[in-house]
Amino acid sequence: MMPSEVAKLLVQEHLPVREALKQMDLAGAKILFVVDERQRLRGALTDGDIRRWILGEGSLHEPVDRVCNRQPKAVRKGTDSAAIRELMLHQKIEAVPVLDQDDAVLDVLLWTDVFSGESAPAQPGLGLPVVVMAGGRGTRLEPFTKILPKPLIPVGDKPIIELIMDRFAEHGCREFYLTLNYKGKMIQSYFDHADCPHSVKFVWEDEFLGTAGSLRLTAPLIEAPHLFVSNCDILILADYADIYSFHLQRGNDVTVVGSMQHVSVPFGVLQVKNGGYLDAIVEKPEFDFLANTGMYLLRAGVIDLIPPDTKTDFPELLARVKATGGKVGVYPVSAQSWTDIGQWQEYRTALKKLEQQS
Repeated sequence: MMPSEVAKLLVQEHLPVREALKQMDLAGAKILFVVDERQRLRGALTDGDIRRWILGEGSLHEPVDRVCNRQPKAVRKGTDSAAIRELMLHQKIEAVPVLDQDDAVLDVLLWTDVFSGESAPAQPGLGLPVVVMAGGRGTRLEPFTKILPKPLIPVGDKPIIELIMDRFAEHGCREFYLTLNYKGKMIQSYFDHADCPHSVKFVWEDEFLGTAGSLRLTAPLIEAPHLFVSNCDILILADYADIYSFHLQRGNDVTVVGSMQHVSVPFGVLQVKNGGYLDAIVEKPEFDFLANTGMYLLRAGVIDLIPPDTKTDFPELLARVKATGGKVGVYPVSAQSWTDIGQWQEYRTALKKLEQQS
């Protein structure tokens, strides 16, 4: 690996977690290696480490040396290639740093470097059904959606809904249910005439039933114990098998995929109390939060909590799950892992992002 490429995978031990997450996104990697000022290896930081830190209510302002694995796997310069292959296979790792005698990182070997084009061990397909909520009017994208339904908005040479399906198919999900209403005949016609490799079934709502209500209509069709649900205007770049594993291990009834967001307010914010008296001025505050991406993983029985033929939005459904003693978990992904085309500015940004990822 070229030195410039190695540098993308190294972070200083005092770098804030939030900045390391940005670097991970830019490098397109799931792991970074933590080093000191002399480039000596101090730890390994994975996206899973960051996820567990956030779920434990850890601050993104903390240094990565508080989050990383302090006993990373590594090899010395000159290590036999067979030993490196054995390490990567046995430990199921896709990147390993090469160290000199002082533990300084000289190189990072990726799976493709060591196995000469062989693909990483295949993971079993999930085989879960996917419901795509495709019946809304798409008012945020008017006047475009006055003519074309939002699911058919092109991103590259495909409509967004087909890209969503392609991404699920990469993880072994090939059974799709599209809930339709607004301009639904156009969507059905597209799939009737497109060379689409997926199994697609259409579920029609007679009235607009909100962001979750039409799920009730899929209940007689879905036999699997769990299912993915996705809005029709988002793409999530993540390990869907890991989301499913997280969902099962935690015993969640619903897992909401949340995107880590950072917002800087470019103004001084006034804090007021006692009917209009200034308490304090906070200059250009910054906030970190998890945004709902519009992707969910549900236990199938949750659908029964949706009243038939009744407008129901997802916040209402999640509140019902919690009120009946159910568990609603959150699976964090990075900001760059979530692409949303729900508004014009977001659509333009999405086109640039997807072009960079391709």
